[in-house]
Amino acid sequence: MKSLSSAIVVLSGAIILAGGAQVQHGDTQFVVSAIGCLVVLVGLIGWGKFLGKSE
Repeated sequence: MKSLSSAIVVLSGAIILAGGAQVQHGDTQFVVSAIGCLVVLVGLIGWGKFLGKSE
């Protein structure tokens, strides 16, 4: 179940990245994209950590 939660975090980070591409202001676009990248990174780390464990 934890790997499913991590996959949801990765998906939400990807949605943030896609939304950041639609922002017109350059600095705001950078901040939103950076936050999206951090969320994806945290999700991928969690996904990799819990993927091999049995529940």
